[in-house]
Amino acid sequence: MTHPQLLPLKPKVCSGPVDGNVMPPSVTDETRTGRTRIPRSRCLVVDILRLHQRNPTVAHNRYMQLADLADARGRSPIRISWSALFIKAWAEVSNRHSTIRQTWRDWPWGHIFQHRESVANLAVNRQHDNEDWLFWGLVRSPERQSLIDIQSALDAFNNAPTEPQFHKQLKLAALPTWARRFIWWWNLNIAGEKRGKRLGTFSLTTISGRGAEIQHPPTVMTTGLTFGPLDPDGRMKVTVVYDHRLMDGSFIANRLLDLEAQLTGAVLAELRTLTQSEPSSRNFEQRPQPGPTLSHDKNAA
Repeated sequence: MTHPQLLPLKPKVCSGPVDGNVMPPSVTDETRTGRTRIPRSRCLVVDILRLHQRNPTVAHNRYMQLADLADARGRSPIRISWSALFIKAWAEVSNRHSTIRQTWRDWPWGHIFQHRESVANLAVNRQHDNEDWLFWGLVRSPERQSLIDIQSALDAFNNAPTEPQFHKQLKLAALPTWARRFIWWWNLNIAGEKRGKRLGTFSLTTISGRGAEIQHPPTVMTTGLTFGPLDPDGRMKVTVVYDHRLMDGSFIANRLLDLEAQLTGAVLAELRTLTQSEPSSRNFEQRPQPGPTLSHDKNAA
């Protein structure tokens, strides 16, 4: 009697069922048929999608007139990304409206927890071990940071070696499914204030640099932002996904107005000051910036 040969679990794959139909490593992508293991690079994405299904989110959008902001961004001698602008603006709105800093907790019973500070969570697409990975970079208290400081953090997410920059996420992706699920559950329900420090209080992702829009970005946060490309008239479609258990559509509609006012007010004013000052010795990127892109988006980064 013959038995199917069981291949050993390789370190670059998620834990899961292994059987004789799993293709050996010598098989290429072009010739592979049948079952294959889930690569480790997809484990955390699978986790977030699973958690997103339990997060009752609704998406609302608004077309914002951002021609003046785009003009100031183009004139700035210091490269400031669209993502940095939106992070700063939404953090300011969040600072004034504490509901955005609240999170829903399921254990030991349904309740609301309010965080002291905002933490931005950014989706970052990087190459690691010759594979596409989706990592998440955290920016704490963006409302208290300058645009240059925020952009410096984004540049590190893009360009710093992935192993030290995202070592905790790489370690988490290497764990078996049951262990990852427990860690996610603990951070979402038990960790208290540390939930925001570890996961963020709001998320941002975009593919606007590819000329496309994300209709409803998955998130485990109370709010998630995305934006599309700037049209010839200087308008941009901005979408906010929110947890309907904590807020309603009218609240988000008003906060979208606040976001536009912040972008065209204080954020625009700060951006314009950069054109009037000489670049400092601070470690930030000058135009143009090559290399990996944030949130899948060359222009947004």
